[in-house]
Amino acid sequence: MLLNKKSHINEVLDLYKNILGEDITSSTHFGILENDILKAAGSVKCYSGHWYLRCCVVKPEYRGTGLQKKLIKERLEYLAKKTDVVRVSVYPGNNYSLKNIEDVGFQFEKDKKLKNGKIVQVYKKELK
Repeated sequence: MLLNKKSHINEVLDLYKNILGEDITSSTHFGILENDILKAAGSVKCYSGHWYLRCCVVKPEYRGTGLQKKLIKERLEYLAKKTDVVRVSVYPGNNYSLKNIEDVGFQFEKDKKLKNGKIVQVYKKELK
């Protein structure tokens, strides 16, 4: 679900910071909640006219239950109203995320070097 409640967004930002070591503030955030408990979160962001799936984090105690796949599909549905092409960057070796994005039709586009010097693999999906 698209998150609007400030308390949930703050929890998502803390989750990104604690698990990914990243400050992700200017994105649109999604989450999976059960009884008002955040289990997983992901976001989308437009960079210079190109839409990206951003961070997707499942809390460790809820991993392996399909929540990442659910968040990928929900964000793609949201973006289908905004764009024809979506990209996602994944660190090499993140096999669970790679499998999940490939399962919904993302295809490898290129390697990209980030400002911090790390390399990510960029995948692309045509929506229409």
